[in-house]
Amino acid sequence: MPSIAWFGYGNMGRAIARGATAAGAIQPHDILVIEPAEAAQQSAREDGCVVADHRHALANVTRTGSLHSIFLAVKPQSLEDVARDWAQAGGRDAPGMLVLSVMAGIRSDALTAAMGPDSRVIRAMPNTPAMVGAGMTAVAPCRGATDQDIAVAQAIFGAVGRTVTVAEELIDSATALSGSGPAYFLLLCEAMAEAGATLGLSSSDAAEMARQTLVGTAAWLADPANADATPAQLRARVTSKGGTTHAAVSALESGQFRELVRRALVAARDRGRELGAR
Repeated sequence: MPSIAWFGYGNMGRAIARGATAAGAIQPHDILVIEPAEAAQQSAREDGCVVADHRHALANVTRTGSLHSIFLAVKPQSLEDVARDWAQAGGRDAPGMLVLSVMAGIRSDALTAAMGPDSRVIRAMPNTPAMVGAGMTAVAPCRGATDQDIAVAQAIFGAVGRTVTVAEELIDSATALSGSGPAYFLLLCEAMAEAGATLGLSSSDAAEMARQTLVGTAAWLADPANADATPAQLRARVTSKGGTTHAAVSALESGQFRELVRRALVAARDRGRELGAR
């Protein structure tokens, strides 16, 4: 029988489930997917998961007592619907469920209120590279979470990249850095391509050069041979004093590049706090 109720099988939920099962952290038949979209239901079945396509199916499994964990990979505004379905299926009466949530802005007290007073909660913030097995997930143990619970979370999210453990009060900061971080990287790619086109390169050539430069640099940074090198040290290797790269970096620094990045993260962190306060 399934042991984990998996609410949401969209892009992120599916990516994490597939990564976790491929790594052996959980088995496909252990996952009970609760997902209203028929296409997502079909994907879950093809992946070997059990699908609860209506509330009665969830209730039937809940009554067996086999479920011990809940994975929440739905949009924050769907929490009320999830809580209603869970309650009507008798899930709130199940003792000591581990709740793993990847919903941005939903605090542990709200999760406990929604899923049951005895719930043990872990919040997590993966990022989109998890969909290609190169994610970064911040794991925040919250109310009642045990060392074993943390190990379960790290095994699941570690299957789609790397993990760090943070306090819940820092989850918005982690979201600002790694959760939203791919957008900053992609914005840089856009800006480089656009600038290259203004220098006379064709738009297609500039786009390809920008993309491959960033992809290649990320691979170079991740190379085990550079494990002991900081980004600053690697940058120094390609920045000859008085050369072209030095001129470019100096222009970025004089334009307060670092301060702009800091302000971006502060804005993202503060927005996360605002969402969590609702």
